[in-house]
Amino acid sequence: MIYLPKNSLNRLFLALVSLLAFFLILDFEFAIGGISGSGERVGYSSALVGDVLVRNASQVVSIKVSDLLILAICICLSVAVAFQPRLLAVKKATFLQYALLACFVVVGFVALLWNSTLYTSAQFLVCLVYLAKFAEISLIFVFVCAFFRLGGNARTLFGSMLAAGLIAAVLGTVNAFTQVFTGWLISDRVQFFGILVLLVPVWWSAHLSGWRLYESHGSSLPWFLIGTILLGISILLCGKRTVILGLVVSFGYVAWSHLNKRSIAKITVTILTLSIIAIPFVVEQIERSFGRSSEYIWQGLESVYSSRIAESWIGAIPISGLDYSITERLGRWLVATDHFVEKPFIGVGFFGTPYVYGFIPDSAPFQLLVETGLLGSFAMFMFFMGAWRRSKQSLHPLWGGDGGVGFRGAMIGFIVMSLTANTVYVFNLFGMFLTLAAINHALHGSARRSNVSIDRVAHGGRSSAARLSIQTFPAVRQIIDIDPR
Repeated sequence: MIYLPKNSLNRLFLALVSLLAFFLILDFEFAIGGISGSGERVGYSSALVGDVLVRNASQVVSIKVSDLLILAICICLSVAVAFQPRLLAVKKATFLQYALLACFVVVGFVALLWNSTLYTSAQFLVCLVYLAKFAEISLIFVFVCAFFRLGGNARTLFGSMLAAGLIAAVLGTVNAFTQVFTGWLISDRVQFFGILVLLVPVWWSAHLSGWRLYESHGSSLPWFLIGTILLGISILLCGKRTVILGLVVSFGYVAWSHLNKRSIAKITVTILTLSIIAIPFVVEQIERSFGRSSEYIWQGLESVYSSRIAESWIGAIPISGLDYSITERLGRWLVATDHFVEKPFIGVGFFGTPYVYGFIPDSAPFQLLVETGLLGSFAMFMFFMGAWRRSKQSLHPLWGGDGGVGFRGAMIGFIVMSLTANTVYVFNLFGMFLTLAAINHALHGSARRSNVSIDRVAHGGRSSAARLSIQTFPAVRQIIDIDPR
């Protein structure tokens, strides 16, 4: 553990990272300018003008509170490195993980330069702005790893995220009935509720493992359980099938992983509570998904999608009732596959699909393949694989104590959501995933450095061997901050 010469700078860095974890969940955005073209598509989405859907010819440039915090953290960390050059000497595993993110950025940039003739100047500038935003968000992985090296602990970060998550859950639930926060605080449901999907499996796994956020005379409110239920209710009420599916799959993974005689009662009660509340809303989503009157999935779509589906083997299968958001995505994925084959190695450039091909695949894997090709997609895939392997080696009960159940649940939820939304380009959502990945990475490294063998947290409690190991190595206890009792 490294301490800066000036304790105030040390404390400032830790405080800024904790604030960043808070504002990734509850962020505020301010418009500072815009980029306009000469009538061509520049904005990411389209706008309804009268009864006609028109592609936006301008793109608003805005700044968020999280952007300002990242800038402040960069400055603070740069000063820290000036005082302590040893901070640049990171572990090989940490360097490789961030190098994969940097490789993805480089591939996206090179692809933009290589295909620059396919863009207007305004479109090319928008792509560069979004690529710079992705590069900025990827720094969060570095910041959180440095957070632990400079004396931070998991309890501090999760306290900040718990506070923001509980507020977000209440606001999201209120918004489900009033829509009062739609358009400003909840401008993108995948981003706002997707972040909550990432937190639910981590918190629930922590609760089932017996890890408490706050201890007072040996007991405290089960904040992780309270957060799990409130966030689960808010997600189920949001009406976005992408995030609801992510919640169900990640929640099911954690339940199955923790299932034993001691935890089955907790799991059953939690699932029943959420199910009773969610049934009418889930039934509505199911009816919406299968309520369209049609015989074939290509019927009623734009010609480019309907013809592509009709040409494929699935076009002849009589599947009636699927709504347009499902069938159109199938068409988009088939078209995206065709474009990927055209430029398979580096793609057309980061964020370039709507400008070069005039559509958005609505899927992270397909959009990454089209825009960054095999090289960029492979770099991102290896980053996820590295995080998954790291979670298998985690020794912290926050991750489930037996191999990172909570983090893997969050990763599964992120991947499930990415199938029908580009979660990698939803920057606050991806930033929260990077935060959890860095915590997972740092906690494993801290325990392994001291050669501590913390036993599996079985039946929702800690074994005597685990308690002895933590008491024997106070450095580990300070980093992961576990109550040794």
